[in-house]
Amino acid sequence: MMAFGIAVVLVSLFHLFTVTWSSANAHIRAREMLFHSTAYLDGPRANYAESSSSPFNPDQRQYEKAEPGASIEFSGRAWDTTRDDLIGPDDISVTMEMVN
Repeated sequence: MMAFGIAVVLVSLFHLFTVTWSSANAHIRAREMLFHSTAYLDGPRANYAESSSSPFNPDQRQYEKAEPGASIEFSGRAWDTTRDDLIGPDDISVTMEMVN
């Protein structure tokens, strides 16, 4: 009986680790999409993120200048999926918004 309890705890801890790892990766991608769009996000990581707007101009490799008194809004979204373990895969989605 104790072996079963230990096995459940170990599987749960492994799943919690994969959820934490996927959440951190989704958060990093969303932040990257918010500030730089796809300028530095390449390879398979770019498939899991999207940005509606960004303050970064990839052609000039610099940030756009804000107009005095004007409001600005930028947003980015990213997602990731945990490994398919005994508990099952979880979809993690993160949305970042910056409004001034």
